[in-house]
Amino acid sequence: MPWDHNKGPCLQLKTAKVTRVTNRRITIGYDDRHQAARMLEQHSALTHDIGHIVRTYYPMQWKSWKVMPDEVRTKVRAYLSMNYNFDDINDDMLAYINMLFVEWYK
Repeated sequence: MPWDHNKGPCLQLKTAKVTRVTNRRITIGYDDRHQAARMLEQHSALTHDIGHIVRTYYPMQWKSWKVMPDEVRTKVRAYLSMNYNFDDINDDMLAYINMLFVEWYK
């Protein structure tokens, strides 16, 4: 079981369980006014899952998220889309998700 060194079991296991139990990926509610997820719990889960993916699969091999090759960034997002539904993602939502990746990939 993956562990977050500070908080116990990795939250991505919780989102994977939600996906498995409901048989659907989690849809992120996006708040245009605040340019973030609508609910703090969703924002926290998404942020934690992004951190887990970056630490586990793509540790600091590049200077920043922005200089990471596009094909690698696509693969990283693919890990996230295993539990989150990005089928109807708009440009603002994509910018929000990229901002979260930029924050984690420092």
